[in-house]
Amino acid sequence: MPGTSCFVGPGECRLTMQPCEKTRRSMSTTTLLIADDDRKIIDMLRRTLAYEGYNVIIASDGNEALVKAQNHRPDILILDWLMPGLDGIEVARRIRAVEPTPILMLTSWAKALPARSAAAAASSILRKRMSSSFCKTCPPGQTPR
Repeated sequence: MPGTSCFVGPGECRLTMQPCEKTRRSMSTTTLLIADDDRKIIDMLRRTLAYEGYNVIIASDGNEALVKAQNHRPDILILDWLMPGLDGIEVARRIRAVEPTPILMLTSWAKALPARSAAAAASSILRKRMSSSFCKTCPPGQTPR
């Protein structure tokens, strides 16, 4: 339709619900793996990064993240620290033992992460903002900041 935007979602054509021509032209070959057990975080990151042209692979726990990282060889990993199965720290350690993939670690824990993530060689740490009422399983002596 001339003169109208074809976007209904990140890069989707209103008529076909497929990536529109503008999005196809700007697609990046960079592949990101996002691993988080919070579906809202995964959906927000996936939609935003796909809109920007990245190829996005998602995983909902550490075990799935490790398998997908081994199978897809992503260029960058975005890992949540606390996940079922293997946590993000252990996933980072195992991946870094094989190859130097850049890793962004997501966490809502302000105090305990830096020393552990340094040992796991996370490239960077990004804190998620949330209140302590959101977290029902805070480790003893820890509260989200």
